[in-house]
Amino acid sequence: MKLKRAKNQYNKKGQARFAGKEFKSQLFFGGSLCSTRAHRIARPLSTKYPVHLILKSSKARGEKSFWTKSTAQFLRHIIKAQAARWGIEVLNFANVGNHLHLFIKLKNRYAYEKFIRGLTGAISLKLTHWNKNRGERKEKFWDFRPYTRIVVGFKARITMDDYMMVNQLQGLGCTRAEAKMLVAGGTLRLNTA
Repeated sequence: MKLKRAKNQYNKKGQARFAGKEFKSQLFFGGSLCSTRAHRIARPLSTKYPVHLILKSSKARGEKSFWTKSTAQFLRHIIKAQAARWGIEVLNFANVGNHLHLFIKLKNRYAYEKFIRGLTGAISLKLTHWNKNRGERKEKFWDFRPYTRIVVGFKARITMDDYMMVNQLQGLGCTRAEAKMLVAGGTLRLNTA
């Protein structure tokens, strides 16, 4: 009697296949989760549900901070421009100084790749210096790959709205504890999208 060989869930390059059960149940991807090859799978994205996107850089401090006036204006402009160009709706946005939170709604799965490449590329070009002789950057700007999480359900959406408000308040200068108290009290509603 021959034993059936189990189908390999990975392709030749070691990436997970799109049809696997693990992929369908996975709601988040990126960030420090992708620090090793074993944890890399296909990025789950949804056109039905909104997506929480985090871009983090430890290099964004001092003059390169996202909080500086010129950089904050540039970020608002480039996010609006890239979203309009690729048909992505920005539901909410929070600038926390060394990382950005975006709450977006995708109309097309494939537009995400173009949007994220344009956005991260423009930000890193603005804030890093180029080696003019060799035509390349001196340093890597982003810490990890972008973190995305699909937000499914009403309760998750409410939690996400509160989380974005806490980050917006933190971006305005409140401590995390103060921001959580203000949001928990329900006395404040912000929207900087």
